[in-house]
Amino acid sequence: MSTDIGRAVVPVRTLPIRLSPGVGEGLDSYLELLAQRSGAAWADMLDAVGLDTGGRGRTPVVYQWLSDLTPAQQQSLSSACGIDPTALRRLTMAALVPSAVATSRATMSPARPYLSPSRSRFCPQCVKQTGGRWQLWWRLRWAFGCPRHRCLLADTCPECGRWQRTSPLPDGLIPALGRCARKADTSHGRDLRRCGAALSTATTLSLPTQHPVLAVQSAILETLGRDLVSLGVYAGDPVSVRQFLADLTAVGGRILGYADLSDLEDLIPADLLDAYRCAMTAPPSRERRGASLSGTAAASAVAAVLAVDVLSCRDTRTAGGQLRWLVSASRRRGLAVTGSNIGWSRHSSDALLAVQLCAMTPFLPPSDQLRYRCAADYPRRPGPVGERWRYMPATLWPAIRLFFSANMIGFEQLGSALSVALGLVGTRMTLSQAVASLGSVTSAHSVSRVLQAMQRDRRWPDMLAALTALAEFLDAGNCPINYSKRRCLPFASFLPEVEWREMCLDTATAVGGAVRICLVRCWVFERVIGSPARHCPSAIDDPEFRSKLRALPVWLTPHLVGSLDHSARQFLDAHGLGGEPLSWQPDDQLFAECGLTRTPPTVNAAAVRRAVRSGVRRLSDIADEYGVSIDYLRYVCDLSSVADDSTARAAGNAGALPALRADLPRETFLDLYVTRRHGLATIAQQYGVSRQTLTRLAHSYDVELRAASRPRRTPYQPPRSDV
Repeated sequence: MSTDIGRAVVPVRTLPIRLSPGVGEGLDSYLELLAQRSGAAWADMLDAVGLDTGGRGRTPVVYQWLSDLTPAQQQSLSSACGIDPTALRRLTMAALVPSAVATSRATMSPARPYLSPSRSRFCPQCVKQTGGRWQLWWRLRWAFGCPRHRCLLADTCPECGRWQRTSPLPDGLIPALGRCARKADTSHGRDLRRCGAALSTATTLSLPTQHPVLAVQSAILETLGRDLVSLGVYAGDPVSVRQFLADLTAVGGRILGYADLSDLEDLIPADLLDAYRCAMTAPPSRERRGASLSGTAAASAVAAVLAVDVLSCRDTRTAGGQLRWLVSASRRRGLAVTGSNIGWSRHSSDALLAVQLCAMTPFLPPSDQLRYRCAADYPRRPGPVGERWRYMPATLWPAIRLFFSANMIGFEQLGSALSVALGLVGTRMTLSQAVASLGSVTSAHSVSRVLQAMQRDRRWPDMLAALTALAEFLDAGNCPINYSKRRCLPFASFLPEVEWREMCLDTATAVGGAVRICLVRCWVFERVIGSPARHCPSAIDDPEFRSKLRALPVWLTPHLVGSLDHSARQFLDAHGLGGEPLSWQPDDQLFAECGLTRTPPTVNAAAVRRAVRSGVRRLSDIADEYGVSIDYLRYVCDLSSVADDSTARAAGNAGALPALRADLPRETFLDLYVTRRHGLATIAQQYGVSRQTLTRLAHSYDVELRAASRPRRTPYQPPRSDV
């Protein structure tokens, strides 16, 4: 067997000596041991086992064969060293972090996400006990403490103060295990003289047995051997080891970059804080240092302890609370905290993004809290605008508005702002775009003011959760009404004056003047179309008209409401919306699950309605007595929204005359009443209606009724006497 190195073809033969690799030892350390025992130069040893240096003249972070071995390299090494190929693979990073290496191989790039930047830390005591053998995991970015000897890892050579294993060994150098392999200060060019200091003499911080640094380091090493990580915030959506390490790096880097020493005093042990402070304040050395993951072991330990503490929380909301101190620290330093700068890493997982958003929630404006779904279990970045706005009324359903509150905000203004807020949930829409999509019934400034007022309410978290849940409910296609189509209907043609007069005749309602029919059209418009009544084509921009419109529900009768519903139903059917219900609203259970109750929750609606309809007292006096708003009084008087059983039955009976008109057309009525001379009572009994209903039908047909005749009475005759 042979291998190509440069231009030469070198046969692979069995090495003259056989050595077994140590537990956890890296392949480069094992080959250095063989080279030292054989007295062979480094390039000669690699040639002998069928490997190359990873590119002579370059300084890669790690040899490619240390990341993983190709089948040919495995066979060459096995033949030369007499070791099973599977055992040889355990000496590479592929065995330590399998998922990360697999990803790196697919992208044809070195496996950087889990490696330290161009250096390897080490444990002086491990180096001394093993005779200089190098542990594979010391190369990890998150290698900072030795659980075996209970100490921090050393960063640099104790004499020259430089990092170790920053580049491949020179080809002609015979490795010296346990010694500093960096160039001597007096060495220049191709001079092979090395520093040669004993790395086992480096001093590090000793740690007690139960120290958090040791626990976190052990937890990280245990995680490396898994296929997926499902602890803490990843319980609902497990991630690969590579993703876990990327998240660890993102959180740790943010902590070291934005936290002051004063912020860490209550978060980490005092001895670790002192070591970190010393590393921060130490004079500059020949190597790059500082508060970064590529700096000292103390800095990495601080970042790991705090980051693992966050990622180990039981859910994203708890983890966000655990990380909120960092957001506060950033704000104290004058940094802007917005949803657009939330990304702490391009490679963050969805779980980490949710944690970051939960941490930032109290500092985000209410519109951003809606866009990022901050009340959900897994907040996320906004997505494209979907179809939800088509199934939302321009003003939220009146019965649903009562679950929300905002001081000094009117009922209609609250409803318009809530609909816009509902459209913002999880989308990239601006306030202006959301307002325009719902017919521009309000303004972006007004919506912003209402949301700020709601945010000041103690129930804001519950209201935010309810809006998020309602948005998800609508996204699932549960609303049977397409309000966008209804907003485009030609409502100016609804309820002609002739039909209104017939309806008034049928329901014993006063026809009133021209304003009354406009009021009724506006009321039906708001109920059926879902937009404010002032946007109805029949609305009059006048304070007196608006005042009468607000009082309209007080004098609406069940019979009139039923007739108006029947007319609205025919209007929708005529415009291709016959498959939709006349009105609809979400179930109250959706809001109860979010901790919301109607305001007020304990008022007797029937008693309020009776008090209002009596007309004896002013609405303001009744509102003060029951401790409710005037808007709530109008709501309970609106029979279409708050209908008890008796009202529902009455409203159902209001459709008797339209149904009778369909069953008994004018020609049939004339045949029965005029031609056959049947009486009204007989015809009414035949069709199952009252004589009064049949009389109203005759009037609507312009049929002149016969004068009522009384039955003949038999003259009184005294009884005969038998005498």
